[in-house]
Amino acid sequence: MKKCKLLFGLFLFTISIFSVCHANPPISKKWYEDGRIVSSSGKKLQLDLQNTYDGWEYQNKTYIVGFKINSDGINTPQIVEVSEDLKEMQYWTFDSS
Repeated sequence: MKKCKLLFGLFLFTISIFSVCHANPPISKKWYEDGRIVSSSGKKLQLDLQNTYDGWEYQNKTYIVGFKINSDGINTPQIVEVSEDLKEMQYWTFDSS
C-alpha cells in the first residue's frame, strides 16, 4: 500500500512538473520597465514606451504592455508586438487600461 501511494505521488509530481514546463516555455528575451528589450543573443531594442508592466511571448513574437506619454503629457496605455529578430514593431493604443 505504501508503495502504491509513493508511486502515485511520484506520478503526480512528474505530471505537474511536465505541465509547468510545457505551459511556461523558456523566454528568449528580457524586457525591462523602461521599455528596453534584450534578446538572448544580446541584441537590444528601446521601445517607444516610458513604462512597461507586462510582457509575454507567443508564436515567435514578443508582446509588451505599457504606457507612452504623448505630446500633451498624457499617459496612453499601449501594446507593442515585436518580431523575433527585434527589427519589426507594431504599436496599438488601448481605449482604456
